[in-house]
Amino acid sequence: MQIPSAKLDLALRKIHYQAVCKKIKKEIVQAKQNAILAQEKIESSKLSLELNHRLVDVMENNLRTGRATQIDCRDAIRKDLIAQYEYLKTQIDFIVKVRIWDFYMRK
Repeated sequence: MQIPSAKLDLALRKIHYQAVCKKIKKEIVQAKQNAILAQEKIESSKLSLELNHRLVDVMENNLRTGRATQIDCRDAIRKDLIAQYEYLKTQIDFIVKVRIWDFYMRK
């Protein structure tokens, strides 16, 4: 009676092993996609940061020439600070996601 029970146990363990392997492969693919997406977000965030730096320069020039108020200038500076924060946040997010992918790839 033990042999049929052992065969059943072995079959169940194989099914469980295959399910775990499938789940891990899916997680690896997702980790790679997350790292690629995070890299694309860095590029987008970097562009936003550059545009906000330019906006601050323009607003400071407009403030000197009287075409903008201090409120406008402060608003541009606030947006620039937010863009800097977002850029740093996306860089950290990228590093974390690459490390996760590296873990799965055993690097």
